[in-house]
Amino acid sequence: MGRAVLEALVTVALTVVLPVHGTGECPSAAAVERRLSALIERGVPGHRARVELREPEALWLSLEDGDGRTLSERAVSGVAGCEDRAEVAAAIIASWEAEWGERPATVRAPSPASPPPPPSPPAPPTLRVEVGASALASLSRDWAFGGEGHFALGPTRWPLAAEVGLVGVSARSLPIGPGQVRWWWVGAELAARARLVDARLQLDLHAGLELAVLSAQGFGYAIASPGFSELVPGAAAGLRAHLPLGPVKVSLSVTLIGWLKEVQLEVSRVGASLPVARGSLPRVEALAALGLSWESR
Repeated sequence: MGRAVLEALVTVALTVVLPVHGTGECPSAAAVERRLSALIERGVPGHRARVELREPEALWLSLEDGDGRTLSERAVSGVAGCEDRAEVAAAIIASWEAEWGERPATVRAPSPASPPPPPSPPAPPTLRVEVGASALASLSRDWAFGGEGHFALGPTRWPLAAEVGLVGVSARSLPIGPGQVRWWWVGAELAARARLVDARLQLDLHAGLELAVLSAQGFGYAIASPGFSELVPGAAAGLRAHLPLGPVKVSLSVTLIGWLKEVQLEVSRVGASLPVARGSLPRVEALAALGLSWESR
C-alpha cells in the first residue's frame, strides 16, 4: 500500500513531457508517459501520442499534432509483458519527437492575394470609316473645275466598303449656232469599293452609279434662254490612291463617268418649225481629283 502511494506521488511530481493517450492497460498511457519523461526533456509543443492494443500481440503507436493530424504511426508486435511494451513504446515515441524537434517550424504564410487580371484590351473596331474631300478637274472637251466629298463604310477584316459621295462640276461652254450654251452638273454617287493594295501606298478600285442634275443656259441668242435642268443617270468607275501622312492621307483619284442618257440641245428661230442648230452634251466625263481623307483603324 505504501509503495503504491509513493509511486502515485512520484507520477504526479514528474512533469508530463508529452501527453500520451490510450485506453488499454498493457501498457497504460501513464506507464508510457513515465518512461518517456526519462528519455526526453520536453516534447514538441502541441504534440500528443496514442498507444492502443488492437490485438493481443499487436501494439499500435501514433503521433499527432495539435490539429489532430497524424505525423507518424507504427505497429509493434512480438513484445510480451506490459513493462517491456511501455519501454518499446516510449523509445519509439521519443525517436519521433527527436526527429520532429529537429525540423524547423513551418508557418504557412497566407498566400498573397492574386493581383487582379490586367484589363482586357479594347475590342478592335468591326467597321472601318473613311471620309474625304477633294478638288477636281474635268478633262472632257473643255476644262472645268469642281469638288467632291465621299464617305465610306466597311468591315475591318474585309477589303470591301460601300461609298456615297457628292460631286459638282463648274460651268463650261458648248457652241451651238450663233451663240453658246453653258452647262454644269451636280450629282450624287453610290459605289462599291475594293482595296487592291493596303501597304505604305494604298490603292482602291471603286465602281457604282451616278445620278446628276444637269443644268444648261443659252447665251448670245436673240431671245434670252430661260435655261433648263434635267436628271441624268450614269455609271462611274475609277481608281483612288492614298498616301498616309500621320492621321490623314493624301488622295489622288481618276474617275470615268458614262452618262446613260443623251442630252440634246437645239436652237430654233422664232416661229420656225425646224431647229437651226443642234448639239449634244458629252456622254463621257473624265475627272481627276486631289485631296485629303481620314480613315479609322
